Amino acid sequence: MPTSSGLSLHSRIVTGGRVTLSRSLTLASLAALAVPVFAADGERPRETVSVGGFAIEPMGNMTSPDSAVTIHPKALVGVAYNTNVYATENNTESDVFYSAIAGIDIGWRATEEDKFLLSGEYVGQAYQEQQGRNLQGGRGIFRYGHKALVWDANALASFARTNDPFISTGEQIKHDDLDGAINASRTGNFIRVGAGGTYSRRDYLEGSAQFGENDRDYTIVGGNMRAGYLYAEDSEAYVRGFVDRRNYDEDVFNDSTGYGGLVGVMAKIATRSQLIAEIGATYRAYKDDFRGIASYDDKNLIAPVGNLIYRWRPEIGSHVGARIYSSLEDSITSNGAWLVGGVLDGRFRLQKQAALYGSAGVYRLTSSGHAPGAETEVRTTEELTVGAEYFLMDGVGLRLQNVYTMSQSKTLNDFSRDVVSLDLGFVY
Repeated sequence: MPTSSGLSLHSRIVTGGRVTLSRSLTLASLAALAVPVFAADGERPRETVSVGGFAIEPMGNMTSPDSAVTIHPKALVGVAYNTNVYATENNTESDVFYSAIAGIDIGWRATEEDKFLLSGEYVGQAYQEQQGRNLQGGRGIFRYGHKALVWDANALASFARTNDPFISTGEQIKHDDLDGAINASRTGNFIRVGAGGTYSRRDYLEGSAQFGENDRDYTIVGGNMRAGYLYAEDSEAYVRGFVDRRNYDEDVFNDSTGYGGLVGVMAKIATRSQLIAEIGATYRAYKDDFRGIASYDDKNLIAPVGNLIYRWRPEIGSHVGARIYSSLEDSITSNGAWLVGGVLDGRFRLQKQAALYGSAGVYRLTSSGHAPGAETEVRTTEELTVGAEYFLMDGVGLRLQNVYTMSQSKTLNDFSRDVVSLDLGFVY
């Protein structure tokens, strides 16, 4: 799934080729898009800890005497082969790279209502020949959740240094992301209302073929409100709205303010699945037409936004999911671009020690305008992921994965890429 800005709903550490969900859509929809996994009566999902996006059942538990604090050290080593390091159409460069991750998860159940989680990972990647693509990065996440009979609240703060592929070109550009979100809600007999705020900061650590290192550094501040009607168990009809302000450090790209509203429904289907459907529109006002050229006619933009998400879990350790989405994103060839796409994903547990998984997705990014005599930029990207997991014992697992990406553009670079990786993960 694509990223114009960087934060992934499914939060996977860099794989050397994955395109993830856009940061703006994620933060604006943080509360509404959370998809709880429902188990059949009496079932309890096994505890897992993620290391480099690899979910592993811990070998053990390091806890405080009262079991309120739990600590899980974790690590991963891997080797991978990237067939197109620079996302180019011609004169492609392939290379082997090695990965090492070391991290820790710390959970604290302060009270029955209040829980804290601190997760940190150092990520190192070393290329055999293309040393300029080496990465010394990682991420840290702090979460707080308060869940009570009437009032709920949660907060998130995160920092990441990654090289996630850039949605408009597929280039793996190193960047720092700082994100924060806070929201609270009140639940009555049938009504739930909530409000929240978000903050995002991105700093590029290197340039692209299309822009300089500092050209697209930006800050986003936003807020959202939500009201819902609880019409059945774990089911709700709701309306939500959001506003955000994006400011670039430099004057190369236009600052803008966005407004959006959606109506939606979350519905529990039987005991093992859930559906989320929401649709609306977003309006974005930019400081000027792109590059000050009136023929772009994109100073003010409006686009449909929405999500259709389905998730089914036939048994513990297996699931099937689908998602269709639409949003308005900033672009490098115009002020904005309409993003629309879909993805299917699933995991099938063969036995306690093994599983197969995969996903197939496609998205299209259509720019909002073009210069006189030029074409409107349209990029269509297909991505296929297949993998297998095998657990040698509790806390130790092997993962073999291939991520294939094919991307075609009208005015920029076409490229295709495979990233094949073998990882050994450990969680205590």
